[in-house]
Amino acid sequence: MFDKGVFPCYNIMINYDYFIIKAIADCLSGDKQGTHICFNKQEQKRAKRYLKCVLNISPEKRITFMTRREARESALCLIYEYSYNNEKTPEEVYEQAVAVREEHPSAFAKQLYFGTCEHMPELDERIAVAADNWRIGRISRVSLAALRLCAFELLYMPGTEKEIAINEALELTRKYDDEKAVGFVNGVIGKIINT
Repeated sequence: MFDKGVFPCYNIMINYDYFIIKAIADCLSGDKQGTHICFNKQEQKRAKRYLKCVLNISPEKRITFMTRREARESALCLIYEYSYNNEKTPEEVYEQAVAVREEHPSAFAKQLYFGTCEHMPELDERIAVAADNWRIGRISRVSLAALRLCAFELLYMPGTEKEIAINEALELTRKYDDEKAVGFVNGVIGKIINT
């Protein structure tokens, strides 16, 4: 299960969830300067406590914890940036974000971003059908990024709970766009779900 060389205090790990410890082990066993893991708040506390107390490692040095909400926000920003850089590949936009802004999205954020970019033509088609009398070019880029992100989660990630994906898209729209855009995004997402 685990290499005892990586975790000399293996017996203490029994109290912690397997996947949390596995993710930490993967991070610590590699030569990575900074690894990002997507945990919920309770899991973050448990993992940080384990790293600090048991392994005597400051979690801030090796691992950046990112909630799923933060991962969605990171993916939204990358999708938004990609909408202005159509001449670049999604990988180039991602690498530029990492280099310039020192942003290191989690695996979940990368999955959302690259999956949305991969399926963007189909997503835009679904959004255009659902957005009555609105061309894609007329929708604000922030709202469009939120719609693309949510539509990708709803259509291509079957394990995602619909209510959570919709609520997150609305919260991101509320944070980065006009309040009127929230109702528009909600209506379009509702039509995407029902078609």
